[in-house]
Amino acid sequence: MKKASFEKISPSDGSFFSLHYHDDHSLCHLDWWHFHPEFEIVYVPHGNGRRFVGHQAGVFSDGLLVLLGSNIQHNAFNFGFESEGYEEYVIQFRGGEVRGVGRFFSGVREGECGFGPGPDRYGVWR
Repeated sequence: MKKASFEKISPSDGSFFSLHYHDDHSLCHLDWWHFHPEFEIVYVPHGNGRRFVGHQAGVFSDGLLVLLGSNIQHNAFNFGFESEGYEEYVIQFRGGEVRGVGRFFSGVREGECGFGPGPDRYGVWR
């Protein structure tokens, strides 16, 4: 398996998160297997292709929303897109800054991510 590179996330001064937008005309990464201590939310409103996260490979399509935990090895989602067009929004944030957010989600225990029904409940919302 390929060794993952460390990505240093540098939010703007005074911010605890960074926000990025990419489309098929502004792809920033090729095959970039990496990790970072920040959590990451990836939303792909338009596009389909293959995703590589941890030891799993899968496919994605329009509307994918993924929450990646801290230090999870993954490829850039725009690597391997197979559609005519592609766009993604990426939010990267430090976990310590949002520890209290769970109080807004009744019925979800600390450490759980309760998106969607069935086998995709944890981590992926379709």
